[in-house]
Amino acid sequence: MNEALPSQSCPNAFDVIVRNYVRPLPEKFQTLLSYREGIAELRGKQASFRTIAQLLKRVGVSVSHDTIARFCHVVIEPPPRRKNHRPTIRRASTEPKRESSSASARNAVSPADRIHVSALLRQQRNENETDGTSARMPQRGQRGRGPRIADPKGGVGKSFFAGNFVTFLKDNQIPHLAIDTDNENSTLKRFHRETEFIDIGCVQELDTIFTTLEKNDLVVVDCRAASTEIFLDYFSEVRAFEILETLNAVLTVVSPVNHEADSVEQIKIVVEAFGANSRYVIVRNQTHSEQFEIYDNSQTRRRVLSEFAGREIVMPKLYDWLVTGLNETNLSVTDAIAQSEFSLMDRQRLKNWQGKFYEQIDLARDLLLPNPETPKGKPKKTANPTK
Repeated sequence: MNEALPSQSCPNAFDVIVRNYVRPLPEKFQTLLSYREGIAELRGKQASFRTIAQLLKRVGVSVSHDTIARFCHVVIEPPPRRKNHRPTIRRASTEPKRESSSASARNAVSPADRIHVSALLRQQRNENETDGTSARMPQRGQRGRGPRIADPKGGVGKSFFAGNFVTFLKDNQIPHLAIDTDNENSTLKRFHRETEFIDIGCVQELDTIFTTLEKNDLVVVDCRAASTEIFLDYFSEVRAFEILETLNAVLTVVSPVNHEADSVEQIKIVVEAFGANSRYVIVRNQTHSEQFEIYDNSQTRRRVLSEFAGREIVMPKLYDWLVTGLNETNLSVTDAIAQSEFSLMDRQRLKNWQGKFYEQIDLARDLLLPNPETPKGKPKKTANPTK
């Protein structure tokens, strides 16, 4: 008896289904589809996500600027790529800055209540011309107010570090402002709702990193993955270190590193661009491995530690199921310790991990915190959950 040949129709039908498959859009996006062309036109005019959300509210569509950011990324198009080069951040000088026509256009549409970067630069140049001084490199004993930027490399634990660092600041009642630039995941804002979100595709919103230093001694910025070139271009364009000098502030770059060569290369790029203008904290992320052979043997490590007096700290490994639980509940470690969603033993594991993490923060507190005299902090036993 001849056996029946397997039918070819099923595989072919499945191929058709695969080709025709379109990922369903989130429910909130369905409302925005009717306004797609208008949103795209506004983005072409350099309108920020926050501005677009405000304009939509005028016509009865109430959505957050975070939703607008994700809609633009998924439905319209990713943010335009900037020029693909890695500039060297120049030290402050008294040389007059020539403003391009595009820069003039951006200043023309700046909100009235925003402190213009160009004004800060002019103020710094005038002071330099008067006393003949230039921007000083950050010294170890200098007051450490200013931005703390988690290095923009994806997959190395920067957002996890940033979220737990902000928890440390809140547990110890250290005044700060947290900024999230990740329009895809918004990890920092999910765990800390008071966090401000900025669109790094809009130059005016990037200015927020510096203008907020008028009222805040400590600004923590969680950088979106694959945004290194954007930040380096921006820092070069506005001469960021002149602004920091004007504000009596310094920059600390926090760079998580793992066992991969790519994470070391990312640190190298930033160090070559910023040099002695910045301070550096390297976070040895033990999530995937406790071995850092590539980093330990690198010239970059030697430069950071010897030439720029950088600091190394360790981010201990946290069990995968605990990380998953934190993400599913959108709870910080401090909040999770006080919640029944986690078992007694898991709450103890979280408490132990947080204690080790906070000890590591204390090892670099002179680089991470604005005032070295801040009393050393220990994780609080209880905390009100933020949901």
